[in-house]
Amino acid sequence: ASGCHTVLMSPYSSVLRDLTWGGIPIALPALGVFAFLLFRAVDLLLRKRMVRGETGFMIAATALPVLTSIVYGIISATQIGTFCKVCLGIYLSSLGVFVAAIAAHVFTRPSGEHKAGDLSQWGFYFVEGLAMVALPVLLYLAFKPAYADSLLHTSGLRHPEDKYGVMLD
Repeated sequence: ASGCHTVLMSPYSSVLRDLTWGGIPIALPALGVFAFLLFRAVDLLLRKRMVRGETGFMIAATALPVLTSIVYGIISATQIGTFCKVCLGIYLSSLGVFVAAIAAHVFTRPSGEHKAGDLSQWGFYFVEGLAMVALPVLLYLAFKPAYADSLLHTSGLRHPEDKYGVMLD
């Protein structure tokens, strides 16, 4: 099997499996995070003047995918034993946006003043990011087909064995 198939079939490919059958694919909230980072980056680039507090927030925000990539890279190497090519691209992209955020921060001139509103602005951006992550997850849960227990037990799976260890007891 390919690395991507092995990773996809691993127990690490989704979260909250007790909440919903099959869980929530880990790629779904990741998509929301990257959409948020793109939105914030475009917003910053379209302004005539970047503020250092905002570039500081971008460093903090891009640290999340970098840390997640490190954790999932370790899981892939130690637990799964293979790497997915798409995941490797995401790991490199995460590092790329983190480096770009640091570069934007370094090349932005300090304004010389710290406004008390910086923290409230960071709070607003944080809530905005949570919303961009929650929206696709909530839409997924709302439109995901219902799986009755009777259907799951009588579905006649061609291969009912769980060789990848992804099914819940």
